[in-house]
Amino acid sequence: MTDPAREQLARTLDDARFTAVRLREAYDLSEVDWFLESIADRLRAGAPCEQLIGDTQGSRFRVVRMREGYDMAEVDALLDTLVTGLQGLQSQPEVSAAPATPPAPMTSAEDIPAPVALPPAVQESESGMSRFRRLFGRRS
Repeated sequence: MTDPAREQLARTLDDARFTAVRLREAYDLSEVDWFLESIADRLRAGAPCEQLIGDTQGSRFRVVRMREGYDMAEVDALLDTLVTGLQGLQSQPEVSAAPATPPAPMTSAEDIPAPVALPPAVQESESGMSRFRRLFGRRS
């Protein structure tokens, strides 16, 4: 399960929309989209914030002029917001995924579940190794 703050930041990236511009300098559409998707995926996977901050601050996108691209100021503003959000996540204490209390130990044989019987078709089928030997013979 993803930390709610990480998920919220990842959703911000997923939902980001920029003004598409032409005939002036803009960031390449596909590079920006790929980068934001990559950061969102890594956020959800629990990548270290320091690494994501470094990658975001070091990101560079190809500038296009004669074809459609994203408004550079809008993309830069989102990246600044992303870095601020990541720095906020970095300052939060780690949330442990461990349960608050350990499970109670089994105290008697009655606590141990009974074995489950396999259906007859499974019981009678040959094992994987014996089937292998039957099909391919024994190797010497």
